[in-house]
Amino acid sequence: MNLGNDRYTREVLAQSDAFAALVDGADPTVTVPTCPEWTLGELVGHVGQAVRWAAAVTAKGEFVPPRLVPEAVVPADPARWVRSAGETLVAAVAEIGAEQETWT
Repeated sequence: MNLGNDRYTREVLAQSDAFAALVDGADPTVTVPTCPEWTLGELVGHVGQAVRWAAAVTAKGEFVPPRLVPEAVVPADPARWVRSAGETLVAAVAEIGAEQETWT
């Protein structure tokens, strides 16, 4: 997917890919060393949901309640889901333009 060549686009996609590579094939029930109250599956859900929420806010240009963001449930392929979250955010920014202000 070619969504632009700017530094921020590359970084969002690179970080999404890096996280996806870490969770690909990993045991979702293992605890996260830096967040021992969380499992890897919970962390994946949190990160994927947060990035999708940022994409929804960007696309709408105003606050969107996180509970209204679709795809909040991590599917069987969490690596692909995490990657697609980054692509969704980059696409939302590309759609409105990087200079457009939005709610944060």
